[in-house]
Amino acid sequence: MSNAQNEFFCFPDAHLPGRSAVLAEYDILDTPREQQFDDVVKLAAAVCAAPIAVVNLVGDDRQWFKAEMGLGVRETPLDTSFCAHAILEEDFLEIRDATKDSRFAANPLVDAAGGIRFYAGALLKNQAGLAIGTLCILDTRTRPEGRSGRIHAAMYVGKRVERDFQIGANSAMPCP
Repeated sequence: MSNAQNEFFCFPDAHLPGRSAVLAEYDILDTPREQQFDDVVKLAAAVCAAPIAVVNLVGDDRQWFKAEMGLGVRETPLDTSFCAHAILEEDFLEIRDATKDSRFAANPLVDAAGGIRFYAGALLKNQAGLAIGTLCILDTRTRPEGRSGRIHAAMYVGKRVERDFQIGANSAMPCP
């Protein structure tokens, strides 16, 4: 990767030290698929009429998918991750046309024929408020209309995912 490409894909705040340690508390990374999370991505994709939906966790050096529909992989590097940008936001990131967004226009996931054009991601946070991942939908077509009621509704499902992660983390911790 050239220096120019490294600069484009570099966003050091996404690499907060200890994010992976926080995720380790959840004991969920690299675990098998679970129906409850698969159902969430199916619902989000259906509600938003999107071909791709993902529940992901963003660690110090990778992005891992607890559930995905339409991608066919369980992990990707942070270099091309939309979600690594999303976790730097307060609650939500929406990209209506990735080809026109300077953060993503040169991204190989966008640049490819049939590439990603639209992204909407709702942050998943731990109890302390640290963004640990997203529930997101992606599309191969632009959505100039922006955040529709459908997308808003699907993103509320992200709050359920947060609760499921927190319940799992709390049950994995030893009792005092």
